[in-house]
Amino acid sequence: MMVFIAMFLVFLLVVGCYLSRNMGPLSPPFFFSVVGLLYFAIPLNIIVLIGYETDFYYVTERGLLSAVWIFIFYYLITYFVSFGLVSLFSPVNINEFNVGVERRYVLIICTIFLALSAIAKVYLISSGMYFLENKYSDLHDLNVPGIVKYLNNIQLFSLVITSVYLVLDYKVAGRINIRTFLFKLFAITFLYSVFFALLQGRRFGVIFPFIVLFLVYYYLIGVKFRSLLKLSVVALIFFMFITVFRLAQASVFAGDSGSGFSDVFSYIFSDRIFYIFGGVVDSVVSRIGNSLIVLAHVSDLRNEFNWSSTFNTFELILSSLVPSVFWPDKPDTSIGNAFGREIFLISPNNYFTKINPGWVGEFYYNGFYQMVFGGIFMSILSSLYYCFLVRGRGVLGSVLFVQYFIFIFSGFQMEVSFSINVLFKSTIVIAAVFFLSRFVVMRARMIKG
Repeated sequence: MMVFIAMFLVFLLVVGCYLSRNMGPLSPPFFFSVVGLLYFAIPLNIIVLIGYETDFYYVTERGLLSAVWIFIFYYLITYFVSFGLVSLFSPVNINEFNVGVERRYVLIICTIFLALSAIAKVYLISSGMYFLENKYSDLHDLNVPGIVKYLNNIQLFSLVITSVYLVLDYKVAGRINIRTFLFKLFAITFLYSVFFALLQGRRFGVIFPFIVLFLVYYYLIGVKFRSLLKLSVVALIFFMFITVFRLAQASVFAGDSGSGFSDVFSYIFSDRIFYIFGGVVDSVVSRIGNSLIVLAHVSDLRNEFNWSSTFNTFELILSSLVPSVFWPDKPDTSIGNAFGREIFLISPNNYFTKINPGWVGEFYYNGFYQMVFGGIFMSILSSLYYCFLVRGRGVLGSVLFVQYFIFIFSGFQMEVSFSINVLFKSTIVIAAVFFLSRFVVMRARMIKG
């Protein structure tokens, strides 16, 4: 029975992609169908084939079946609401705000972002809180200032903006001039982001710079289906390789194989690497299918126990949007650890590890009606952001398009309040970069005039 349900889910989502294919680049209804395929349908089919329990995950058939029907209901809500909204609103060309913005000032700000990120990373490394091996140490009780956490990856704004300028230059000239300051800044930021993500063993962090460059190219120039298929295969192979590297890191730092980063390479090029090859597929399924697995556990618990949640997602959303400077005693809005312990995916005595509940799992944890309202809310938010901020082509529209992609593609697997908080604050930072540049230009013209 599960085989037919898994195939039906694939069919449903493919139909959703087909019906919304002409609504614009990664329109919300199309995008919700894509993430449904990636995070639910594909992992479901693999789990049905390889088994319900491995060293990296476990689910019950009843919980998995219930999770599928819950997701289908959630997906239909988000699909039809977003389909209606995107069809209702006409595109808004926000790139009229680019008038008066000079590239050189924007690139100066991007350079400052890269420098601030480097300073934050130096602080984290000197405090012993950055590399993967710190997860196996006793450094969990060290508090990291909130400003350091935010500045740690602020260079990603520089990566997105320089990618947009680079692709626009390529679109106009048909080539890339590697001698320009723009290309040098882009290359440094790109390699910097990949290198430090690799050190931490963050698979998405490693492939994210590649995704950004592809998204910008796709948005501004376009990509044929055949090229997209080839790129997807390459991305999958690359993701598998990073998974092998991540498992090797964990084996080295958690065991007695060494204590330094160089020992990882020794491990990879030794016979011991064959011991982790068998877990690569399971690890990838547990990572990509995390939202499905978590929802299955939540469904199991709601069926077995009559319990109420200890947090309210919508209260967390409002709390997360208030800056700490205006709320000195602001409580921690992250529920990853408490949520994991409550659904028994984390040991009750483990107060350090966190899991990503995913939008559907977190909303359903609050209750069925909260899940329905949550689906409508996220559909409206995504659709309005897409219609009013993304659909205008150009520099600013392209940068916001990448931010919109991050919100749904990456945020869909994370905590709801965290996803919305990142979208809100990132949009403010992006707007500030361009408006600050515009202000400098206008000020300079006033002085000259």
